[in-house]
Amino acid sequence: MAAIVTVRLNNNATLRILCRLTLGIGSTLIYADGMGFRVINNVGELLTALVRTAATVTYPLGGSKEIGRLSASYTPVPSAQRVTIDGTLIAALAVSVRARLEMRTTDALTSVTMRVQNLTTLAIAGTSATSTATDTAYNGVNQQQAVALTIAAGSNVYELQIIGGNADTDVLGNGYLEVYVP
Repeated sequence: MAAIVTVRLNNNATLRILCRLTLGIGSTLIYADGMGFRVINNVGELLTALVRTAATVTYPLGGSKEIGRLSASYTPVPSAQRVTIDGTLIAALAVSVRARLEMRTTDALTSVTMRVQNLTTLAIAGTSATSTATDTAYNGVNQQQAVALTIAAGSNVYELQIIGGNADTDVLGNGYLEVYVP
């Protein structure tokens, strides 16, 4: 009887599917470093087709839930981590890139918005929806967002930036990039 096989990675309590396929009777799923997942069929032949894997790779962008910014213009989040991405490779692999963001303000009368800025081309890769939520558990409206990013061709440096609706109220935010390989 054929079996549906799922290989999962437990990454700090976040389960990620690395591979999912239907394995025929007598077949074996193997993983070889540099080759990925492969199947050996019931007569011992190594199948030439690669098993398609799904994975999400994350890159921290910095930020803080405790340290805010007073700024009415875009500024890097505290402890900003710049990430270099090869957009040509991203396009060739047909993968998607998004930012996972959390944000809040200390006063509901002040808005907060975040963006991922391409520092190489000075283009905006993606911008969050605005939030005026103050919830320290980040459960308020627009406090947690996934923002699809536009990645430029070639090697580019990206940075997470934040802006407040005025320069008198702290705004807080943090995030990371997710590169998803379907």
